[in-house]
Amino acid sequence: MDYSVLYNKLKKSFDPQKSFMEFEGFEVVCSMFDFKSDTNDHRLINTQISSEKHIEISGLPDDTIKENQKFHYPVLYKNTGAKYDHAIILLHGLNEKSWIKYLTWAFFLVENTGHPVILFPIAFHMDRAPSLWGDLRKMSSFVDNRKILYGDLPFLTFVNVALSDRLTEDPLRFYNSGYQSAMDLTKLSSQLRNGDHPLFLKDTTVDFFAYSIGAFLAQILLLGNPDNLYLNSKLFMFCGGAFFNEMNGVSKHIMDQLAFRRLRNYYLFHFEEDAFNNVEMKEELYGSELGKAFVSMLASTKLKEFRQQRLNTINGRMNSISLAKDLVIPCKATDEKRNEFGLLEIQDFPFPYCHENPFPILEGTNSSLVDASFENVFGKAAKFLC
Repeated sequence: MDYSVLYNKLKKSFDPQKSFMEFEGFEVVCSMFDFKSDTNDHRLINTQISSEKHIEISGLPDDTIKENQKFHYPVLYKNTGAKYDHAIILLHGLNEKSWIKYLTWAFFLVENTGHPVILFPIAFHMDRAPSLWGDLRKMSSFVDNRKILYGDLPFLTFVNVALSDRLTEDPLRFYNSGYQSAMDLTKLSSQLRNGDHPLFLKDTTVDFFAYSIGAFLAQILLLGNPDNLYLNSKLFMFCGGAFFNEMNGVSKHIMDQLAFRRLRNYYLFHFEEDAFNNVEMKEELYGSELGKAFVSMLASTKLKEFRQQRLNTINGRMNSISLAKDLVIPCKATDEKRNEFGLLEIQDFPFPYCHENPFPILEGTNSSLVDASFENVFGKAAKFLC
């Protein structure tokens, strides 16, 4: 089936308020599962509010945003009635608010691997974020207020103003939300291993398909390998795989220029200094494998020996496809790590595309070109993750 036709069919049928969905004419179905984050049970670095001006998007401390603590996630699978022993966790990009673009991706992987695909939301994304952050009218007023504070900011939009302001106020939120996401994924993976998920058998194999910042998170999980959960896991990355210092988050869909400049400056020049001056922070970053994995992914020079030792144990379990015109995760950044992070292919689609929308819904000849490119990328991903 054509990509655009499948995209529209899945979009029409998907309703995250329902616990179970069927897609007319297909064996693949979707179930929603509840999840409770154990954030308060984990020793997170305390967020220190900066002196930067900001517009108070939420008005609430992060650990009191209830949507981020209790939420549900979709799983696409073939409704055979039997339990599965293999799961693919799909991780999305930064500042995403809807699963719609990923439904076709997950559907293809289910159809071509036979494995269920779990679409798991990163902290403060998808329905883990307050509905306010996706409200066009209300966010437009926050855009105006941010302009009053800072003047005209390149790439500031109602889509990215919430993330932009939150990271400008406190760039530690990037680490804290990533840490929470990693802990949530560890909990989910433990449920799968222990047979505590209704769709899966005990000792279920967990692999990842990860896009954009989701690839960054997945790499950290495989490098850190908490509780040996990912000892045999495979990771296929799409438009991802770069070190933090090689990324460019400036986009109308992700964050404005000021927010990214502050984020980059903090993690490349102040983050480790803060850690060494804070006993709790130092212990979390350098006293745990997951913390060291995060530091090692900030730049190629960080904890290089640790990263190389861990990569030696992964040995062929990572694969990736980058796009030539990707401005957020430039292909040059991923190409330079070809020998470090496994196989890499760079593609350049014969139609207008971008990092945020690699498979646009187009008409005429371009539509068939999108179909072919989509099947090429996801066919390779499915083959790797089988």
